[in-house]
Amino acid sequence: MKLERCFLKKDDHIVSCALTTTETAEISMAGGIFTKKAYRRQGFSRDCMLNLCRDLTERLKEVYLFYDSDDAALAKMYGDLGFERIGDWVLATSLEAFSRNHP
Repeated sequence: MKLERCFLKKDDHIVSCALTTTETAEISMAGGIFTKKAYRRQGFSRDCMLNLCRDLTERLKEVYLFYDSDDAALAKMYGDLGFERIGDWVLATSLEAFSRNHP
């Protein structure tokens, strides 16, 4: 399955991007959403996400993403783009299992 990506170039450099990290026939997981520090607060991440989501929904895919819900700016941007909070997630690791597999 081909992963999608959207890049924004300025001054011949990629300054912002949004991509899918996983896709099935019906669902896409957006990730890798980033804008270089010097170019932030100009709507570039929003534009990349708009284009990425448009391309995916035209292919009848549902788009999901994870983000830090304590970040009010991210919550607002994703809410403005039409994303709805459907739950919380937890990152869990086992140091014991990691130590066994990585001596």
